[in-house]
Amino acid sequence: TPLVGLLGGYLASQVGWPLPWMVGSLLAIILVRCLTPWQLAQIPGGRKCGQLIIGIGIGLHFTPVVIEQVLAHFGLIFIGALV
Repeated sequence: TPLVGLLGGYLASQVGWPLPWMVGSLLAIILVRCLTPWQLAQIPGGRKCGQLIIGIGIGLHFTPVVIEQVLAHFGLIFIGALV
């Protein structure tokens, strides 16, 4: 699984995709799992680790200006979440 993800991330970075190491690796894993009989094993704790890394990355960008914008558009965000 890590090798397929690395290959997908590398290829996506060579093509110039945005977020290549995330998008490319995800697409590579999806393609291998769906289009081949080869079943890839999951990395124990891999999903939680990835969620933690992404959560920290998003959280680090919450500045006072961002929070002001979120509060200014809270009604629209709330309605969008319900739909």
